[in-house]
Amino acid sequence: MLDRCFFRLLSIILLVVSVISHANSQNNLYEDCKKQFQCGKIADLGYPFWGGNRQESCGHPSFKLNCTTADSQPTITIQSWDYRILDINNPSKSITVARNEFVDNSTCPTSPQNATLDNTLFNYAADVANLTLYYDCIELKNNTCDTAANNTSFNFYVSTSASNRTNTVLGCNSSAIVQVNQTSGEALLSNSSSIEVTEAIDSGFGLVWSANDEACRNCVKSKGVCGSNANNAGAFICHCPDGDDSEICGSNRFPLGMTLGIGLPIILLLVLGIILGVYFFKRKRNGKTTRSTTAAIVAGNTNVEQFMKNYGANVPKRYSYRQIEKITKSFVDKQGQGGFGTVYKGKLPSGQLVAVKLLKEEGGDSRDFMNEVESISVTSHVNVVSLLGFCYQGKKRALVYEFMPNGSLDRFICDDPSLRLELKLLYQIVIGIARGLEYLHQGCATRIVHFDIKPHNILLDEEFCPKISDFGLAKLCKKRQSTMSTMDQRGTIGYIAPEVSSRAFGKASHKSDVYSYGMMVLEMVGAKEIKDDDQTSEVYFPDCIYKRVVKGKDLQLPNATTEEEKELGVKMILVGLWCIQINPLQRPSMCEVVKMLEGNVDAMEIPPEPFKFSPSRAVINDSSDSSSLLSGIQSRNQE
Repeated sequence: MLDRCFFRLLSIILLVVSVISHANSQNNLYEDCKKQFQCGKIADLGYPFWGGNRQESCGHPSFKLNCTTADSQPTITIQSWDYRILDINNPSKSITVARNEFVDNSTCPTSPQNATLDNTLFNYAADVANLTLYYDCIELKNNTCDTAANNTSFNFYVSTSASNRTNTVLGCNSSAIVQVNQTSGEALLSNSSSIEVTEAIDSGFGLVWSANDEACRNCVKSKGVCGSNANNAGAFICHCPDGDDSEICGSNRFPLGMTLGIGLPIILLLVLGIILGVYFFKRKRNGKTTRSTTAAIVAGNTNVEQFMKNYGANVPKRYSYRQIEKITKSFVDKQGQGGFGTVYKGKLPSGQLVAVKLLKEEGGDSRDFMNEVESISVTSHVNVVSLLGFCYQGKKRALVYEFMPNGSLDRFICDDPSLRLELKLLYQIVIGIARGLEYLHQGCATRIVHFDIKPHNILLDEEFCPKISDFGLAKLCKKRQSTMSTMDQRGTIGYIAPEVSSRAFGKASHKSDVYSYGMMVLEMVGAKEIKDDDQTSEVYFPDCIYKRVVKGKDLQLPNATTEEEKELGVKMILVGLWCIQINPLQRPSMCEVVKMLEGNVDAMEIPPEPFKFSPSRAVINDSSDSSSLLSGIQSRNQE
């Protein structure tokens, strides 16, 4: 076994020598990228542009030109909008463009919209004016445009940034801002007929670009050619004549040929010496030590490819980092930021909206990341978020989820009264989360314990249907396994079950999620705002709530006005108090939680005091008056 490894290493060394020797020959990228190219009618093009027969390594990733035929105008896509290129001036780094859909459809596109501009790469030239087209204006009959899509006519009114006319035109149903040359815009003040407007738009407007300018200047000074690294997410690279591409050519190093001629023999001798030393050292080790060492290496290696092989068709799609950039349009629409990374809004090629969580790069441990991918890959439930794909490329890691328009639950249980949801809707959300957890604990082929249930990890779709997300701390175990070991504290302060922090309270299990769920339910119903008569700032709020429930006092929930809402609030508080019992054995399962939430509040038992292990239970029997529920609780406890 060891002899085979030795000869394999020798084969690898010979292969490396062959590759390096081949790299000493003429650099094909350098030769290809230093040539100028033609795209449509525009010739003599170079960096940062690419497209057609010119490969991406010769340009900037965001400067791709769409070349159709030799006699056509090329187009470029900026922030998902297509622009027709009329002229390119390399010395001034400026281009003249026109909105493609307006050129093709005259002044009457099917759905006129305002285009956005990527200001990190492009800026408007100094002589650009805004032209506003107002469509379907009832009071203006002088200008019309015909749309081929539905053969209907729309009146339009023109206003430029240099005009003294008001930009608000009564009776107009839609508008669009189009950029034009300032001279053309000023000419429209005296004549804004359909023909004149079309000519103004067709003449285009100017943009100036900036693409790794300083790095490219340094590269050219070092006799290199500017380009990008296809193996490193399109980062800038300087293609050099000797084949040793880097930031600049010839920087504090020998030419590659000299390096190979002088340094390669020395490097090979050193490598062979190390291999021989390891070889003879390994031979002295007994077979048991060798086997245990090999097993430890294999066990400690997180292999994404092996994961994908194990899960087969169930594994989400794997994206490259370049694809993630395209999905998020270079991360322009930021949705939120947390301790593990930032969430951006994106769109798949199919048109589906997604949320992309881009994880921070620090730290090389991929355990939590792959754990989240593995956990969600085995789930399918209406109350569990769907993972559509992931990216694992070097230090770049990202998760692609279905997009939730209403964001996370914490937005709606804050101190802002305008954002608070009705208690009936909160009650439905509470039931949905309980069903999702019941599925994770009992419905999956493998039990999943989340370990980080909190409002930030509950997402809401357009109909406020809750979905459990963020499985980075989750653990998978056998369905019959009641407890599990945790080597580190998992969860968020304020929601962590006591047994997760200290073994003195028991062992961590699926009941740890129940505790976190109970704390979240009490927070959702507004229990933190309930004050007891003798409460101080040091009193823990579940104690206060429990005393008021036992004493039969009005809980005075912040968003409960009707008797029905008060009853729902009491039901949620009783469920929450049951779930946060210190002793995990006294907490209900999520199946029992769902039954309590869907059942009659009068049939619910009063939970033990949260911080006592074995309290007696008082049962609420038949209540003759459901509108005075708390009075009924009080009277039965006095019995």
